[in-house]
Amino acid sequence: IRISLAVYPWPEQLANESGRSRQEAIWQRFADANDINLLNLFPAFQGTEKTHFVDGDVHWNAAGHTLVADRLTAFWCESLARPKFACAKTPTSSDRN
Repeated sequence: IRISLAVYPWPEQLANESGRSRQEAIWQRFADANDINLLNLFPAFQGTEKTHFVDGDVHWNAAGHTLVADRLTAFWCESLARPKFACAKTPTSSDRN
C-alpha cells in the first residue's frame, strides 16, 4: 500500500511568510525521497488565515474543512487513480451552494 501525506499551514505561517515555506520544501523532499504521494495544501490556504480558521486558533472552521475535503477528494481521485465514475458522484463545495 502506497502512503500519502497531506500538509497544511497554520494561520501564523500564512500571515508571516511569502512564497514557498521551509516546511513545504522539507515535506516535498521527504515525499520525493520516500516515494510518497504528497498533497500540499499550503497554496490552497494562501490568503485564508482570517476566513478558513477558527479565530485565534490553528483549527479549521467550516470553510477550512470544506476546502480540505474538496482538495482531498480531488487528490484521491486524480493522484491515486480511482475510477472516474466513483469520483464523479462526490459533491464539491460548489455543488453544495
